[in-house]
Amino acid sequence: MANISISNLPFTKGSPDEILSFENNDMGIELFIEPLVEEYEMDIEKLLPKLSSKNLSFHCPYKFVNEAVPEDSCIWQKTLGAFKYTVNLCKKYNCSYLVVHTNESILDSTKGEKYAIKNLNTIINLTSKYDITAAVENVGIGFNCIKKEKIEEGISFLKT
Repeated sequence: MANISISNLPFTKGSPDEILSFENNDMGIELFIEPLVEEYEMDIEKLLPKLSSKNLSFHCPYKFVNEAVPEDSCIWQKTLGAFKYTVNLCKKYNCSYLVVHTNESILDSTKGEKYAIKNLNTIINLTSKYDITAAVENVGIGFNCIKKEKIEEGISFLKT
């Protein structure tokens, strides 16, 4: 039987406690983690101790972060800090996996894709140190989407 998880994304405008009603339905729960959105993240931190879900997973930060930038940029340092925070929460709450997506603001497709693949490797190495499965999600439209073949190339790179 397939595992089914419900995301808290549709509930982010209401009370975070709404997600608690799904806990008794044998569903997993996926929480979006946004350490750079202070008020939202404070609500998530209050919610987490109330959850007893065996199938808890997190979705990586996507607001105010960007993987498609050079490693020495302030944006990447902020992004990496947000991911480290999320990985530490994964470890603390024994998450099944961390969804990592590549929905970046790619201003220069050649360089941006290269940076995103390299930085994705950094993030996956970070998750693997704690035995957390990184589930790579390729989302985005047009210039905000890394091409499918680039992701496949990146995944091949990550396997080496």
